[in-house]
Amino acid sequence: MDTLKAIQQAIARCGRPVQVGEASFTACIFPRLHTNLTFQPQKQTVFGRQDPREYLYYGPVDGGGELVAVGSLLAAGQDLFVVLICEDFYWQGQPAYRWAALKRMEEEDGPVYRA
Repeated sequence: MDTLKAIQQAIARCGRPVQVGEASFTACIFPRLHTNLTFQPQKQTVFGRQDPREYLYYGPVDGGGELVAVGSLLAAGQDLFVVLICEDFYWQGQPAYRWAALKRMEEEDGPVYRA
């Protein structure tokens, strides 16, 4: 099986509908887990306390995924996320997927205005 197609199929199978602006597409959003050497979740990390609002994003690089950029707002169901870091990953010179670090927005973060 072609690796790029396998990546796209995995995102489609494991993902959920997300929206950036007017664009809708499927992407994977998972809680970011900090683990120790035995891979047990830790609330305390070497950098300090874990933020339960941190998430990881894996999605397409086109079809709406190109709108995922640092600072953009991403909606998934009732959750709203802001993109902190964003990078494209390539396979044999072809864009394979877009990875991002997200932070879930909550009421104490202040008002959020969607474009």
